[in-house]
Amino acid sequence: MVQLGRIAKLGYVVAIVEYRPSDVALFPAQIIDAKYAVQYMVEHKDEYCVDPNNLILWGTSSGAHTALMTAFTKGLDQLKNSRIKRI
Repeated sequence: MVQLGRIAKLGYVVAIVEYRPSDVALFPAQIIDAKYAVQYMVEHKDEYCVDPNNLILWGTSSGAHTALMTAFTKGLDQLKNSRIKRI
């Protein structure tokens, strides 16, 4: 969390997103949750001062896996308008 605080102090918008763990919801629920979080941030871009053309996902361990899968998967009806730019 300290790293995220430093990033926020540099002027970046930081959103800490939680997703359903695999023991609660089967794959690809985690990716769907993450994509919905991105979609929410884009839909509320003015409220949160988000540039929808410059989104970055970051995670560690399973969060890193979810970030990668969120950025590199498409084709599910639930996953519309993916705008991930960097991981």
